[in-house]
Amino acid sequence: MVTSGPNIKLYVRASHYDLSTKSLQTRLAAMARTCQAFYLKSGGSHRPPRKRWSICHHGRTTASVGIFSPVYTQLEFFRAAGQIRPPLPRYERRSTTGHRHQTTNLTASSTGQGDTFLSVYSSEDHLSSDIYDGSRQGTDKSASPTALEPKRAPLKINQDILIHQAAKIRNKGLKLRNKDERVRYRFDALRIYQRARALDPRDGRAYVGMGQVLRQLGEYDAARRCYQDGCDATGGENAYIWQAWGTLEAEEGNVSRARQLYDAATAADKTHAAAWHAWGMFEKSQGNYQRARDLFVKGMRLVPHPRANPHLYQSLGVMAMERGRTQEAREHFKEGTKTEAGARSAALWQAWAILESREGNSDQARKLFQCGLVVDPNNRYVWLSWAVFEARQGFADRARSLLTRGCKLNPGDPPLLQALARLEAAEGNMTTARILFEQGTKLDPLHQANWQAWALAEWKHGDIDYARELLQRGVWVSP
Repeated sequence: MVTSGPNIKLYVRASHYDLSTKSLQTRLAAMARTCQAFYLKSGGSHRPPRKRWSICHHGRTTASVGIFSPVYTQLEFFRAAGQIRPPLPRYERRSTTGHRHQTTNLTASSTGQGDTFLSVYSSEDHLSSDIYDGSRQGTDKSASPTALEPKRAPLKINQDILIHQAAKIRNKGLKLRNKDERVRYRFDALRIYQRARALDPRDGRAYVGMGQVLRQLGEYDAARRCYQDGCDATGGENAYIWQAWGTLEAEEGNVSRARQLYDAATAADKTHAAAWHAWGMFEKSQGNYQRARDLFVKGMRLVPHPRANPHLYQSLGVMAMERGRTQEAREHFKEGTKTEAGARSAALWQAWAILESREGNSDQARKLFQCGLVVDPNNRYVWLSWAVFEARQGFADRARSLLTRGCKLNPGDPPLLQALARLEAAEGNMTTARILFEQGTKLDPLHQANWQAWALAEWKHGDIDYARELLQRGVWVSP
């Protein structure tokens, strides 16, 4: 067993499958199960004895590997300065013989996570898999450019799997109540996005996903660097990266910069519906309603009908509804649900249901809310809107049932908890309401609407001093 101490050299005999594509992708402990390690006899030329070794790594350990023949590999273990956890490596097969004849170096770097992973690069192709810092590292400057072999394009299925896994973990983290758990899930998603970026730096999805996670973590400068790297890697031709960057700048209040980035997104791909929608919503937030309407309409016209985006129809209908143009809004909603994507859009069904509820068409509104939950049973906005509608109609039990089911499906959503707490307070169940309000403040201390609703409930209940204290606490957490 090797855990620390002086440098120890070992010979490793490859197993029946290729070291470069299977065993080196695993941790050292897993590599011990697929290799046979032997002591290196100093000064001797005899073949090492056939004896299986269990290689154990604890704490601060790293290794370097040099493949000197198709059969034997020399390992050298030595102590590192810190704990190690870089992302998993990239590989390229050099032949179909099952062995690599080139020298391969195995290194590790420190991230302070307390676990050991392997990061592999080749002395020929200068591959590196690094934690995101906006840089690219070389590995062996002595390699001759003429010795470089052309890279094979990575399999798209591998990239798709990594992107799907990262998005799934990121979305799961949104539903968690515990803040530490949410942060842990976001870091896990970030590491998988880093692996996807290392696999194919020209795929913009990895940069967009990393930027979203960094924004959720509050690292806006790092997100900007990530988007800039993505634009450089894709030659400025990826509209998704430009649009995501524009949304970041819009949230930060950089109006002119956001317009430039949205314009770049539509120039990169005029059929990119998300760019037209984001730009239109930004202009609407600035009070430029006519400009926003023009952008929505232009996006609907330029995006091919098979790729029609339901959010363009939904936003255009909502803006017409807010301007008092009921029939125009209804036509936009109806037209949007006729598209393939619109029929599966819960946001479109929900907006249409709200329109009908405001017009007094209760039965039609319920049918539309139900359509929204059919296409997306977990949609928190549909649950909340339907429950508010039922509460206003005087059906408190229906509203309570809808909110309870919505909270079970979305345990990390503060507005659903706040709505349920307000309903219980309105019905006179202050004990239950206080429990729900307290859960909401723990889930999101910055959610001022929850503090305000709790204070109003206490004031109506007669506890004026406690209401004043709650309002003061809400100001303190988010002045």
